[in-house]
Amino acid sequence: MTNATSTTAERGHPAGRWEWTAFVVLLLPLLLVSMDISVRRGRRASRVVHQASGIRRQASAHRPGT
Repeated sequence: MTNATSTTAERGHPAGRWEWTAFVVLLLPLLLVSMDISVRRGRRASRVVHQASGIRRQASAHRPGT
């Protein structure tokens, strides 16, 4: 029968300063790329909306009788 509680030696040691620093260094490029992609996607969406509104304005300006 096994014991339900595990000792520190079985679980390993908790992460120290070196491990957290390495984790952040490895994660930072991923964070920057994901932010860049989300900003570009938002900028593209606003440009599409802006272009569509310009097309509507041009179409309404060229209607006969207006």
